[in-house]
Amino acid sequence: HTLFPEEIGKKMWPLPVRDLFLVGSATERKLRLLGIYTIGDLAKADPVLLRRKLGKHGETIWHYANGRCDMFLKPIPDDNKGYGNSTTTAFDITVDKCPQTVVSLIPDVTDVIVALGSDAQLAAISDNCVQVREAQRVGTAFLPDTAKIKSLGAELVFTSNVTSKADLEILQNAGIKVAVVETATKYNDLPSFYKQVATLISGAITGVRNASNTFANIDEKIKKFSNQSSHSVTAAILVANGVTVPSDCVTAELAAFAGVTVSSLDSAEIVICDDALYDATAKKYQDKQVVSFDVKSLERRGANMYNAITALAAALKT
Repeated sequence: HTLFPEEIGKKMWPLPVRDLFLVGSATERKLRLLGIYTIGDLAKADPVLLRRKLGKHGETIWHYANGRCDMFLKPIPDDNKGYGNSTTTAFDITVDKCPQTVVSLIPDVTDVIVALGSDAQLAAISDNCVQVREAQRVGTAFLPDTAKIKSLGAELVFTSNVTSKADLEILQNAGIKVAVVETATKYNDLPSFYKQVATLISGAITGVRNASNTFANIDEKIKKFSNQSSHSVTAAILVANGVTVPSDCVTAELAAFAGVTVSSLDSAEIVICDDALYDATAKKYQDKQVVSFDVKSLERRGANMYNAITALAAALKT
């Protein structure tokens, strides 16, 4: 699919305003009160009125509706406080502005980039990432190999707020854009997370469209499988000896699609753990069924989420 500037009016403006990046349900309700139902309505609205009613956010989404972006990456991130993905959406929609050499120090971001079909742009990844093609390893977000990142000619680096200010300054001083992002903590946050990553690597218009379609396809497969599955168990998922997955995270939500209600060890019918923990766990919890499974696969956030869910459901049936 393409979305060149001259195609915006024909392809993007007829779409519901909710399809626009950064327009959530709350903003949609406010826009409807102003008689704005489509992206085209928003594009043609008075930006002064939008700013008065919605603040700076109103002006930002008006720019997006018109195929522009008014935000820029900060030269140096603020001192350690709340960092969010939304502070880093800064690329122009023109193709020549998209980075061709990307480094991801965050496994979740790497998964999303691969799911988007943009892994050819990945020059290097974190030591904690699953191998992607021939991408080189450049340390972690906590201890990045800044010299190696610079030597690769990186244009954009994804990292988190555990990266020191000194390392961030080294990268920024080398002319590298740095996106300090937070990963999704809920399954329902993943569509936004996909859009935020896609915007930075492909532009605000093309990126959002690709992200929306990509996640929708993954979500449809997951929901279809979940609806067809009748399996239901209460289980504790061990990530380390005595350490379980909490019930209020994305990993637990993915397990739920496989029919697993995540609980504590005390109330669980089943204990799910990696092969390395199986013998010790089976010996310790002789009154429970212990299932061996690649728990780390549930921590992936790309198209592999579906594979992990189906594999978990299969493991529980054996």
